[in-house]
Amino acid sequence: MFGDTEGPPIETLVFVGERERPIGMVGDLRVVGYNGDSLRLVWDGVPQVTAYRITWRLVDGREEQTRVVRPDVTSYTLDGLREAAVYQLLVSALVGDNEGRPVTITARTQDPSACPEAQADLVFLVDGSSSVNVENFRLVKDFLSRVISYLPHIGADGTQVAVIQYSDQPMSEVQLNRYRDQSLLLQAVQAIPFRGGGTLTGHAIQYVLHMIFQSSAGTRPGVPRILVVLTDGQSLDSVERPAQEASASGLTVYAVGVGEANRNELQQIARDPRRVFYANSFEDLIHLEANLSQGICQVAKPVKPEVSKHNAFFKVI
Repeated sequence: MFGDTEGPPIETLVFVGERERPIGMVGDLRVVGYNGDSLRLVWDGVPQVTAYRITWRLVDGREEQTRVVRPDVTSYTLDGLREAAVYQLLVSALVGDNEGRPVTITARTQDPSACPEAQADLVFLVDGSSSVNVENFRLVKDFLSRVISYLPHIGADGTQVAVIQYSDQPMSEVQLNRYRDQSLLLQAVQAIPFRGGGTLTGHAIQYVLHMIFQSSAGTRPGVPRILVVLTDGQSLDSVERPAQEASASGLTVYAVGVGEANRNELQQIARDPRRVFYANSFEDLIHLEANLSQGICQVAKPVKPEVSKHNAFFKVI
């Protein structure tokens, strides 16, 4: 399974004399730096280990590389990677010859040619209801991070990104005009906690329309506005009227469904079958990101300032 899905606590026991000492798992493994040919990993260390093993491989390949670093090292830059490729990244703690259970995430290197000058106000509306669960929500955050990696220019002169988690109530996790640096934005995405609750997708769409896509929240005039809704189930309220309002307001809406998501409801949300994406499982989200990102890039075009005829200056010779 891809993503940092820790699952139930499993520990490796190391015998020291007559005592047993478990090898802990590294905490909060994340990518804090994305480039075309490199990724920078950071993690929280484990007490009383002798080293860490870092392993990486392409998700669609078999060959893997590995490095062992000192116990005081809790970050590492992977160089010489393939551009625009998705890698599986593993970090485990070592005590002598014994190895603890690795923590795994996936990350995508940048594509220098993808959305180089894109401007958009992009909002991810993400289902955080109890049916998603903590492990799958980690995969959702990995998915968001990989899509964001297609957008190298973050901020007021490029693409602004917000993340709203919803269940019974929507929660603004990442504000639209908060970040001007991709690495800081990605760290904020990975730090979003899972909240749980019911699934009120219609209410959440209305919240985004009236509270997020507003100038007071950082929305810019004349910039394409894009909403990506990701859900794994049927809404407990109607999405029809909020979806109609979103379409009428000029938003481009994408619907991403996972598992038990209602496909008719996804169609209602997106208003266009070409903007509907579906994955059988959260692990399969990795197969959707390229097409979704391509669609976002096509909508997120550079905004060219209009030249007013009244302010134009002509020199007559």
